Amino acid sequence: GIALWGGAIALLIVGVGAATYAMYDPAGGKNAVRFRQCYNAAAGTDCVLDGDTIRLGVQQVDIAGLDAPKIRGASCGDERTHGIGAAVRLAGLLHGGEVTVSEPTRDQYGRAVRKVEVNGKDVAKAMIAAGVAKSYIGETRKWCGPAAGRSGTDS
Repeated sequence: GIALWGGAIALLIVGVGAATYAMYDPAGGKNAVRFRQCYNAAAGTDCVLDGDTIRLGVQQVDIAGLDAPKIRGASCGDERTHGIGAAVRLAGLLHGGEVTVSEPTRDQYGRAVRKVEVNGKDVAKAMIAAGVAKSYIGETRKWCGPAAGRSGTDS
């Protein structure tokens, strides 16, 4: 009886998990690109390196207009922690629908960047609105210390 009950619960858990995944899968079962985290790896494909950089295939994509706290090379523990939070948020956004990436362009600061959209919505604007990143202003931000702040404003 107990084994049967345990098996039924296990089957229920697997069934609910599969149904939940299918319900929230933006491709509806098609071959959608799934972005995993790769900030601890030297290389990866289709993954989030940090809150403003992804890999699409083997190409690194710096997202236009976006500056997020770093994970690798962070100046302090708070920056790394907030960087991980931004990367998790970015992965969640990328899983929200069809991802499109523009051809590379140079921004006003000379960086090679690409505009990234999910279902036609600008990922940079969504990250800034969520308060996990800021707009890129051409210089390294201070993410550590009392004046660092995390708001999406340019203060």
